[in-house]
Amino acid sequence: YEDAIKNLGQNLSYSVISCDFMGPIYVASEDGRGNRAEVSFCLLITCAYSRHISSYLCKQANTENVISAMRSHVAQKGNFRLCILDGARAFQRTSKLLRRLISKVDFNEVRSRLTHFQPEFHFTKPTCSWENGLTETMIGLLRTALSRAIGTSALPFHHLSLVIQECI
Repeated sequence: YEDAIKNLGQNLSYSVISCDFMGPIYVASEDGRGNRAEVSFCLLITCAYSRHISSYLCKQANTENVISAMRSHVAQKGNFRLCILDGARAFQRTSKLLRRLISKVDFNEVRSRLTHFQPEFHFTKPTCSWENGLTETMIGLLRTALSRAIGTSALPFHHLSLVIQECI
């Protein structure tokens, strides 16, 4: 009971998040050469408390895109304490890079702000997909909504990003 009263004033939204890639998603080629399609991926970040979903369309599922999506997410929603991820290499590299960046910052004021943002990353085992079941369920729902909205069409990158936002 006392812990509940202590947590009453805290905003728990987005303090625990779950991330996973959805894809591949085919995007219309931007070079204007006929019906070619390029592969892209959608990074879904789900709040474990509110079940709110944020989506970030990425041209590749790599470390740089994960970091930029997480930076954008933190700028919009605030810092997170725990991030639950599957064992994908892009996520593992991001975790190592974020920890290295936080530990190597030399500016005192920036360091004092970053020490409050010590995110913990929990990687699920490859055989235990239910550990990240929240985001896996959201991916399934988004796949269904996206296939109903556009079918097999390949939209340009910015249009697809808007359609994904509308489906969420």
